[in-house]
Amino acid sequence: MVPRLHIVTNDEVLQQHDFTAKAVDLLLNLQRNIALHIRGRAQTGAYTFSIVQTLLEKAEFVGTLLVVNDRVDVALTAGARGVQLGIRSLPVGTVRAMAGPRLAIGYSAHSPEEAAEAERAGADFIFAGSIFRTTSHPEITPVGLSGLATCVDACSKPVFAIGGVNARRVSEVLSTGAYGIAVIDAVWQAPDPVHAAQELVRLLS
Repeated sequence: MVPRLHIVTNDEVLQQHDFTAKAVDLLLNLQRNIALHIRGRAQTGAYTFSIVQTLLEKAEFVGTLLVVNDRVDVALTAGARGVQLGIRSLPVGTVRAMAGPRLAIGYSAHSPEEAAEAERAGADFIFAGSIFRTTSHPEITPVGLSGLATCVDACSKPVFAIGGVNARRVSEVLSTGAYGIAVIDAVWQAPDPVHAAQELVRLLS
């Protein structure tokens, strides 16, 4: 089963001068309790590949699921164990047919219908959101807890809440039946990312 806490990067996080050091600290301290998603919409495939290569050996050693967002080619070439897809990515069914069981496939859904279709096509887990208003996607109207609950009801695979989720909101998110959460700012913008992630893991357990 995938871990309950997924920590996601964005372009701002990847451009931090100490990103690699922070990421390695998270891997070594959280190990199997997290999945780490490498997502950067403005980054080239070569740059994403270099980041994955830098982190993959440590992730494999400690048992962290390292996930590449969108770039299936990078995930397969670098040897990552997971890929996160969305409406702009290759279809889930195509990736499943190409990768077989080699990759854990996540899908970012914005409706219960989209979530259910991704599951039927072979997704292993679903991100549902945005649940709350978020600085990374200020233009998106949040679906709220009720929208999260409808996605949970539509799926038999684990559903993760994403979008504005933080430690204060874990309890209400889990009350919908969601399996876990995916976060950006709640970890990367914290004074101590490792401590913040450990607290989220504690709340999720």
